[in-house]
Amino acid sequence: MKLETHDDQLMAMAAFGYCLGRATYIVPVCCEWLRDIWPQLTPASRQNILIDIVIAIQTGRGGHEMDVDEWLALANEVEVSAEEMAAIRQRTSYTGKPWPLKEKP
Repeated sequence: MKLETHDDQLMAMAAFGYCLGRATYIVPVCCEWLRDIWPQLTPASRQNILIDIVIAIQTGRGGHEMDVDEWLALANEVEVSAEEMAAIRQRTSYTGKPWPLKEKP
């Protein structure tokens, strides 16, 4: 699958938004799909996905424990620049909850 247009990015965000917080088979499928398309996502799409994952986990809306584990694995595996991670931290700090992701070197 190629994400070539703005609409493609929007549809990727919509598919992810549908899956986040679900407690079904769709979570691991979505996480694997996101791993595959991650390099094609724009920096803004990547940041928004990770922000949504962090906030969902911080606020207890990430799904069942096994679903949260899937989201955490994805968020900890994908490539993100130090600048992107700093922006994600800043945009999720309002929750006052602990940072759920591993620190990257």
